[in-house]
Amino acid sequence: VWVELSRLEWLWVAFAIGLVVFAELMNTAIEQAVDFVVGGRFDPMARQVKDIAAGCVLIAVMVAVVIGTATLGPHVLAP
Repeated sequence: VWVELSRLEWLWVAFAIGLVVFAELMNTAIEQAVDFVVGGRFDPMARQVKDIAAGCVLIAVMVAVVIGTATLGPHVLAP
């Protein structure tokens, strides 16, 4: 389905995409840093830090879904 988006709507969509990409990059950086510090051994604090970073990605995705639904929904559902 092709939709005509205004400039502002494109900005919102681009922001949502950028937010998720940024969150993923930060999550990867945090995981790499934690792995570097703890090495191969198991550390409960390291696991918690990684879980929190992954939770931030999940929140970013949820925000992006809300933005996408609010921006694209009216165009897709319009008669």
